Amino acid sequence: VVSLPGAACGDDSNGSADDTTTTESTSTTESTTTTSSVDTTSPEGDSGADPGEPIEGAVAEGASLAVMGVAYDDVLNIRSAPGTGNEVVTTAEPTAEGLIATGRAQRLPNSIWFEVTLDGVTGWAGSSFLGYIGPTDDATAEILADGDRPTGDSIEAVGEAVASMFATSEPESRVVESVEATEGDLGEVTFDVIGVGDDSVAGYRLHVFTLADDNGQALRTVERTTLCSRGVSGGLCV
Repeated sequence: VVSLPGAACGDDSNGSADDTTTTESTSTTESTTTTSSVDTTSPEGDSGADPGEPIEGAVAEGASLAVMGVAYDDVLNIRSAPGTGNEVVTTAEPTAEGLIATGRAQRLPNSIWFEVTLDGVTGWAGSSFLGYIGPTDDATAEILADGDRPTGDSIEAVGEAVASMFATSEPESRVVESVEATEGDLGEVTFDVIGVGDDSVAGYRLHVFTLADDNGQALRTVERTTLCSRGVSGGLCV
């Protein structure tokens, strides 16, 4: 197993360094919409070898990967070669699953890229936006252990409060709203918290449910999915 550098390594999604697209045209992650910190040091591809240095064993051939840490109004860019200067061949939605690794990985000066296939199209995506879907559990009791129920003036505010309970300052977690808030009998919103200082755990996907009250919204329940960095075995991150 190869231990890879953690979250911010390679594109441009909401202040991270990978390949989201929120701003490239309208909204795409590497990132194409909000190109906040693009990997400008990454060499562009050419007709010869792929840029960067190959990394053996970084990702298993046939591994099924999921997109993580991409905002709901953004997409993950999949490019013709490693590096944000290369052509986008397709995009993946913020919570897309089933990106199949070819087993190839390349290290650029500030990022690591995996070659993946999605819907029959093969290209390269920043590894800091890819992970494995791990176990899901109910985290409500853990959040309410201190007796305080998170509240806010909106569904998003409650979701942000919950996400902050899982985020770390060292390393600084990347927190993004990966599924837009909706309101019905219950409010719902999903936040990804990426980069929590664990080699095997990339972060968490928090599906937050809220109830309206006199002051706005209050937490009802939280469904937590662990996002794994290197794979899943026996229902646990490895």
